[in-house]
Amino acid sequence: MSDPQHVVRELGMVKPPTPARALAIGFTLASGWLGRDVDGLAADLATTARKDAAAMDIYYRPDNGLAGTVFAALGELCSPAAPEALWILHVQVTTSQHPHKVLVKSVKKAAARRGVPPHELTARTVPRHGLEPDGTLTIGWTGRGAVWVNAALDAVVALHDDGRVTVDWTDGAGTTTRTVAPLMRISENPQACSRSSLGCVLNKGG
Repeated sequence: MSDPQHVVRELGMVKPPTPARALAIGFTLASGWLGRDVDGLAADLATTARKDAAAMDIYYRPDNGLAGTVFAALGELCSPAAPEALWILHVQVTTSQHPHKVLVKSVKKAAARRGVPPHELTARTVPRHGLEPDGTLTIGWTGRGAVWVNAALDAVVALHDDGRVTVDWTDGAGTTTRTVAPLMRISENPQACSRSSLGCVLNKGG
């Protein structure tokens, strides 16, 4: 592949970082000190952060140092687009990523600069634990979904408002098959479980 940072994750496959990495970190830090968002800088920084924090739909080799640098730069950037980019990154980047602590600090710094009230900051930074905005969880091949497995199918787990849990299995040809209630028995009162009470559903497994 033309991009040396774009590799398929396989056991034993290790590539050295690019010689320009230190220069990239320096330029990234400097970009955060600009007084305004120049030519969509916030969007470019967000894309770089997603790539280096394993938050893209395809797999790129993570770079914790560069990802943390980008988070810090976005936290310093005086632009209305910077907080919005950080909100989205807070959703997309899992807490297991090492630079996530830097992301949290940058979100708070950007929110304070923009005068975001504490209640809104709390609402915008609720941990999603890999859930998509619509509440589904995708488990797929390397680079797709919140959990990566060596399987020939992608699985999308969804908890519905009526308490049902479904799994949609999609193969390489795009054919989807649904499994209904894989984690619970049909209860007499399925409405007792809601999207906000996932533990209720899981405890019914059997």
